[in-house]
Amino acid sequence: MEITLVYMYSLKIEVGRRLKQAREATGKTLVETCAEVPGLSPTRLSNWENGTRTADLQIVKKLAKIYLTGASYLMTLEDEPPDPRSTLLITLYRATDIRGQEAILRVAEMESKYTVILQLPPPADENKPPEQPQNPDS
Repeated sequence: MEITLVYMYSLKIEVGRRLKQAREATGKTLVETCAEVPGLSPTRLSNWENGTRTADLQIVKKLAKIYLTGASYLMTLEDEPPDPRSTLLITLYRATDIRGQEAILRVAEMESKYTVILQLPPPADENKPPEQPQNPDS
């Protein structure tokens, strides 16, 4: 029982340290950060950063996006933080349409020494009516 309590305490401390470090790296204050996350108060975030309370995973996911880092790093599942540029690239990739995603992949493939093989579905033709399922009895 004592080992579990010590581990949980040190985990809260480490998560808090990483949260504070990531926030400070963005140059944001507690108030500025909390203004971007509905339901998060500066006191609550401060408690997490100081290791006095356990961080809420759903809110840590939102903070990770704001801080351009990974939630898995903030929650101590990974030892090293992801490169902020790669996190930004993934965010931009997810925000674009299929043509933009294909363009991003082509550029990355040309600039990389590795070939990325990824078959994306063709863009849907907006003028074409959806296909009707075949009746197996016919």
